[in-house]
Amino acid sequence: MTRQILFYPEAGYSSLPDWQYGHHAGDSESVTTLLREYYDGAGNEPISVGHRPFDFKRDNDAATFDHRGGVTHRRLSPWRVTKVDEYVGNTGQEDMDGIVVAYCTYDPLPEEQNPWVEVEPAIVSVESFDGDRAAYEAWKKTQVVTA
Repeated sequence: MTRQILFYPEAGYSSLPDWQYGHHAGDSESVTTLLREYYDGAGNEPISVGHRPFDFKRDNDAATFDHRGGVTHRRLSPWRVTKVDEYVGNTGQEDMDGIVVAYCTYDPLPEEQNPWVEVEPAIVSVESFDGDRAAYEAWKKTQVVTA
């Protein structure tokens, strides 16, 4: 089951901290209240009240693994889910099986209780492609190798 999961502040702009007001969506000039957007194709447990999405950052100086320029650390977000709505497709022609809208309140954890933790890089193997060696080899050809 593939789901799109959208995290929004429960009270729109009025609940955003000053530093986040008028957040821009990607490189566009569109203003949005969207906090996070996840795609779940693995059929993970549904999002529930109390869940916190993760914040991510890149800090190569503090990393002990070679992350190849990707995310190095994560921690729980200051946003906590307070309400969840799920919409399930019913035509059989949707790109997603469902869309989950999680409404959040700003409720930061104390810094000392929420440290940044290094993320161990994913190891990609044939098993990542359900044993399909041809798909794995095709993927490897798309990867940039640095010396």
